[in-house]
Amino acid sequence: MKIKFILILTILTQNLNAQNHLYIDEKGSEINKTELRKKLLNDSLLLSSWSYTDKEGNRITTLKKDLYLTGVFKYYDIKRQLEKVTGREVKENTTLLIEYYFKDDLCTASRDNYWSKTEILHRKNFTTPIRNNIQKKKIIYIALFEEGITLRNNTNNKNEYFFSDQGNFLGKKFS
Repeated sequence: MKIKFILILTILTQNLNAQNHLYIDEKGSEINKTELRKKLLNDSLLLSSWSYTDKEGNRITTLKKDLYLTGVFKYYDIKRQLEKVTGREVKENTTLLIEYYFKDDLCTASRDNYWSKTEILHRKNFTTPIRNNIQKKKIIYIALFEEGITLRNNTNNKNEYFFSDQGNFLGKKFS
């Protein structure tokens, strides 16, 4: 009897904690997992997927066009914002390479919007050699994090390149 009770309680608890998974197509309509996969694998649509957790704890997978953006933005606006965020001068006509981290993004190492010193160090172990190489070509590499992501780093360190996007200035340009 005790075993049946524990088994029933375990099943009920799992069902209560089950996370809803919603699938949204590139037009904002809800679709099922099969439809999502079919669209994602269709090369002519050029779609990417992005997964995140919403405020209610639901997992959302959304199809996006142009998820990876390259583009021409107002250079001086971005330059000014980077100088504000970093507290450093950005020289005229410098090429900027910006890696952007979105809040609640399930594709990043830190899925809880908290980047500890250890997590930052782990990521920098990968990015620093790349950064050092491209700096030789007069390219500034910076990692920006959407507001709401906590970074446990020293932004006053002259070698720091992980910063919070104050006011989500750049994040708004990518949305």
